[in-house]
Amino acid sequence: MSNNPPRRQISLLPLQEFRFELEPGESLAVTLLQGSAEVFGFELVPGQPHPFGDEVRAAVWTPNGAELEMSRVPPFVGR
Repeated sequence: MSNNPPRRQISLLPLQEFRFELEPGESLAVTLLQGSAEVFGFELVPGQPHPFGDEVRAAVWTPNGAELEMSRVPPFVGR
């Protein structure tokens, strides 16, 4: 069994946005692969996963176009 979370790539054209909404207990990581994009006015750092979780509503917006990767983040299990 693979431990890698499912991933999805999304292409955004200039001035487009990708909206998402998470349910309680869900989490998601957004990684900027190419271009430029922002969430709530904060630029995403290319190649850096940006995690979101627990009932968040957000939109990734791009002024010039972007390639994004979305991946589910497995829940944290403490010891």
